[in-house]
Parts: sequence; structure tokens; C-alpha cells
Amino acid sequence: MNMDSSACHFSTMVGIVAFIASIGFLVGEWFFEQMSSIKTRKHYVVFDMAFSGLWSFFFFITFVYMCVSWSKTEDIKFTFASSNIIGAIFFAFASVFAWAGCGILAFQRFKSGSSAAFTTDLGTGEEANGVPGEFGYDDGQYNQPPFSGGGQSGIEADKF
Repeated sequence: MNMDSSACHFSTMVGIVAFIASIGFLVGEWFFEQMSSIKTRKHYVVFDMAFSGLWSFFFFITFVYMCVSWSKTEDIKFTFASSNIIGAIFFAFASVFAWAGCGILAFQRFKSGSSAAFTTDLGTGEEANGVPGEFGYDDGQYNQPPFSGGGQSGIEADKF
């Protein structure tokens, strides 16, 4: 493009890093429910939101840089290669919206907070702001924590 390879190299670098990061985010989504710490989940979502926003901006810069370089090109030696460059420009433009959409979805997930995305719901239907049950689970066996006494001694409980 305009006898300058830096536009191609920059767009290739942005695309390769985006591809590797998207694989990493897919793996992170796969293991999201298994992340035991709410802080870990929150850091993952914040990193997803920040990276998606930053990479949307990088793809916008890539799109503008390739458009300017292509518009300054006067002598096109190989006409069959022009469709490849136009395709790269189009996909850089489409990637701006794709990564911005990922950033918006990550922001919505972050904004939903503990009520939806960061719960440690263990099947009890309760929120994680308190701990469901006394010990992190509620299996229905105890109404009160065991070994707390409950106001009765063991001798009085044997009478009933």
C-alpha cells in the first residue's frame, strides 16, 4: 500500500494479537463458572472490558491507517491483489464493531455485578451477598449450626 509495508505489518500485528486474545477469552469463558473467587471473576471481566475497548480502538486506527495508505497508492502493479487489500480494510472496519460489542457486553456483565455474573450460587437459589446456609451450602439437615448448643444440653435432648 503506497510502497509502505508498515500499514500491512501493523494490521497483521493487531489481527494476530486479537486472534490470540480471543482464544484466551474463550478459554476464560469456558472456566468462568469454575472460578472460585469473586475477585478473580471481577478481574477477568474488567480485563475483558478494557482489552476489548482498547482493541476496538486499535482496529479503528488500523482501518484508518490502511484506508489512508490505500488511497495514496497510485501505481497498482497487481490488480488481483487489490481485492485482498479491500477485504482487509473491510474486516478491519467490521472488527471495530465486533470488539466494541465485546466491550459493551463485558461492561454489562460488570454492571450486573453480584446479582447475576458474580454469584456463587450453589443450587440453593440464594444470592452470594450472605453465605447460603451456615457453611456455604444448605442441604436441609440442620436449621442451626451443629455443635452450637442451641440452648439444650445433650441430656435434656435425650428425654424427648
